[in-house]
Amino acid sequence: MRKWFFIQKRSESKPHYHAEMKHDHHDKYQRDYDAVSKGLRDKPATWAQYEGDPHEYRNIIEMEIGEMNVAKARGIHHEYTESLIHVAAACLCAHHAMTCKDGE
Repeated sequence: MRKWFFIQKRSESKPHYHAEMKHDHHDKYQRDYDAVSKGLRDKPATWAQYEGDPHEYRNIIEMEIGEMNVAKARGIHHEYTESLIHVAAACLCAHHAMTCKDGE
């Protein structure tokens, strides 16, 4: 009995990702990852009062979403995208604080 499925030939396979492939489909979100990573390194000063208790990150997220909504209402694209980066960074901080042990 014949089997009717496709087996990809070696010559047709996609190349493995390496650093020279700057604009390849693997690198689609790299600029965004870098922006959020920078936001994690250079946290806004307003976060200091909430850091420490994992459940306080909820307040940081709500504050950043509020700033994002204000920027949206003003119609200032740059402020809105900066707020998106801060929301993403706050969500990552909250996730880390709630799921990881100290030192990880």
